[in-house]
Amino acid sequence: MDLSPLQHVQLMPVRHHSPRTTAVLRRAFDELRPTHVLIEAPEDATSLVDILCDPETEPPIAILGYRTDGHPGSSLWPFAAYSPEYAALRWARANNATVAFIDVATGVVLAEEGRETEQDPAGHSLEAAGERADGSDPASLQIVRRRGFRSFEEFWEAQFEAPEYAPADFRPALLAWAELVRHDGRDDFNRVRDAFMAKRILELVEKGTTPEKIAVVVGAAHAAAFVERDVELTLLEKLPQAVPSAVTVIPFSFPRLSEQLGYGAGNRAPQYYQRAHDAGVDFHRATLEVLLDFATH
Repeated sequence: MDLSPLQHVQLMPVRHHSPRTTAVLRRAFDELRPTHVLIEAPEDATSLVDILCDPETEPPIAILGYRTDGHPGSSLWPFAAYSPEYAALRWARANNATVAFIDVATGVVLAEEGRETEQDPAGHSLEAAGERADGSDPASLQIVRRRGFRSFEEFWEAQFEAPEYAPADFRPALLAWAELVRHDGRDDFNRVRDAFMAKRILELVEKGTTPEKIAVVVGAAHAAAFVERDVELTLLEKLPQAVPSAVTVIPFSFPRLSEQLGYGAGNRAPQYYQRAHDAGVDFHRATLEVLLDFATH
């Protein structure tokens, strides 16, 4: 299968739960007007789009995938109002674009989690959102500390979240970071996911959709792999057999979106990010509002 269309679709690299990424994505979508929006989330959850976009559905929410074969096992794909995947979903519905989730099905993720748990009895299971996005791997920490930052979060805030970005500038900056660090500590399953999502994109192109009219919203590491065409479709043979499962939408919370409670794709201040999102990504205003609230209490 020819991989070249991956370089012509409108790739939207994201960091999960980033208000700045969401603001940039919305501006890009308004300019590009894609007719098809493909999003990194389990493909069998596409059936939940109507519920996710219902006016009465109030984030934070999460897609819950759970086993139905009598064995314990579940995974979560959370969304805040400022999550770029959720914003892409809402934009697609509001602008009559065809929307689909293109990541491996929940049954496959749960099968992989079961396999990981067997290999690691301590229970360090796979993150439902894919791979850790907080830059806590040694290579990333070494890079950010060399730049004078104490943590990845501090680096991200200073370099990506707080500054104003045009879409044309944000995308290459985020891809450059992802390309710099994505080869360190990336496991085989995420390489398989690269191949799975790439195949779904290529299948849509083969059906006659113009690549430039397809927006692909995926984590930055996946997007970097697509740009470099570092995708091996033969890896799909390594996909574990899906276990019986089902999906639904459940309420979620800001504390559960935080990295402090162990969510690998979380940040340290999910509710503050909501304030920043509501303030049009004006972090000065959001900070003043939070300080005033703190003083009031």
